[in-house]
Amino acid sequence: MKKYANIPVPALAIFAIPHFQPKWMADSADPKVREAAKASLAAIDALATRQAKAFEDGVPTAHVVRLSGADQYVYLSNEADVLREMKSFFSTLRLQGRLTGNGPCGFSPCRVAERHCWRPAL
Repeated sequence: MKKYANIPVPALAIFAIPHFQPKWMADSADPKVREAAKASLAAIDALATRQAKAFEDGVPTAHVVRLSGADQYVYLSNEADVLREMKSFFSTLRLQGRLTGNGPCGFSPCRVAERHCWRPAL
C-alpha cells in the first residue's frame, strides 16, 4: 500500500543535493575519517537523489528544487535560495475568488478579513 501517494495540491520540495561537506570532514588529518565522510556523503546524496526523483515522479503537482552545496538545515545554509524558491512557488498559486463576506469561515460578513477565507485553486 502506498501511503501519501496522492497529493492533489501544489507542492514544493527542496532538497540539498549534493550536500555540503562540513569543514571538519574535509580538514581532518586522518585519511580514514576523510574517506569515511566522503562515502557517507555519497550515500546520503544517493538517497536524497532517489527521494527527490520519487517525489517528482509520484506527485504530478510537485515543484522539486535541488540546491547544490546546502546542508541539512537548507533554510539556514541557503536562506536566500529557499526564500526565492518559495516566493516563486507562491506566485504560481491562484486564489479562488475574492472575499465576499460569505467565506468558508462561516461568518457573514467575514470577520477575519483576508487571513483565512480563501482556498488555493487547483
